[in-house]
Amino acid sequence: MKESSSLSTWSPVICAVVAGLVIATLGVLFTGAGHGWGSALYSGLSLIGAPLAGFAWAFRGAKSGKIYAALACFSAFGIDLLLWRTTKDEGFYYFHKVWNTVPPFFILWAVLFVGWQLTAISVFFIRPKA
Repeated sequence: MKESSSLSTWSPVICAVVAGLVIATLGVLFTGAGHGWGSALYSGLSLIGAPLAGFAWAFRGAKSGKIYAALACFSAFGIDLLLWRTTKDEGFYYFHKVWNTVPPFFILWAVLFVGWQLTAISVFFIRPKA
């Protein structure tokens, strides 16, 4: 019983770490050795934000869950702002180039990137079942 409880606590954190690693890896690949969407490198900061969202979800019934969620939301806002600003500065051509070249990987990146952010936000609205 205790082992199951521990697994249910760590599962969201492990999934979030994996998501952060996939986001960061795809962000590096999207740069195309300097001929692609260079701004995507900043999405690699999800290595910090995604695990925070995982901890927030794991502890969503406790005060610490809200603290983790607030930190994850703060980092999400900063990463989103940085990503938007740098993409705007370098031009949306590279963003479109990635979308046109590897749409399945872009969709995976987008789902994971938005997913950890929505997870962090949802902690403020979803209560764990008793």
